[in-house]
Amino acid sequence: IASKHVRRRLFRLRARCAIGEAQFFGLLAEIIIGRFPRFASGVEAVVRTERAGFPWHIIQCGNNCAVCFHAEDDYRRYHEDLSKQASRFGCAIYAYVLMTNHVHLLLTLQKTDSVGQMMKHLGQRYVLYVNRTYHRSGALWERRFRSCLTQSEGYVLACYRHLELNPVRRHVRHPRDHRWSSFHADGDGKQDALVTPHAQYLGLAQKESAR
Repeated sequence: IASKHVRRRLFRLRARCAIGEAQFFGLLAEIIIGRFPRFASGVEAVVRTERAGFPWHIIQCGNNCAVCFHAEDDYRRYHEDLSKQASRFGCAIYAYVLMTNHVHLLLTLQKTDSVGQMMKHLGQRYVLYVNRTYHRSGALWERRFRSCLTQSEGYVLACYRHLELNPVRRHVRHPRDHRWSSFHADGDGKQDALVTPHAQYLGLAQKESAR
């Protein structure tokens, strides 16, 4: 992929496919990973680092689907650490939900690999906290976080809905019944220092109460 000749051919192919650059490289990554699984980590890294400035859907799960948040203090600690690390590495968080055994984030990374650095430092801090609090050791998270590049502007709002309705599909009747999500900022207008509204969300209506 580093070869100039290969890059020229790839961009010619993208032009013939008449699709966006982000969607093209996302599909290309899926094809390579499907055909050559041993290159998965390398391909994911290339695609990830090339897509700074685009919204990403990040998913991180507990190891073997194990519980990652045991008490309210755990959610609070993760939320605080996430806010600090997002600010440190220049990641804008548009929407999020913290579930018992997994986390969803919708964000934009401002520079190459900033999301990787953010998740690395966030994970290290939170794992240290959990291990000390619950007298445990070993892996807390399931390998590296998963990521999906948003391929259209419409997908951003769909991702908002998917994240904030996640608790409804799991255990509550209404999104506001789950404390640890961006719904309280987006749906109820409450202050959340972690959340930065996306332009697509702001474009829904001029008045906050109408969004």
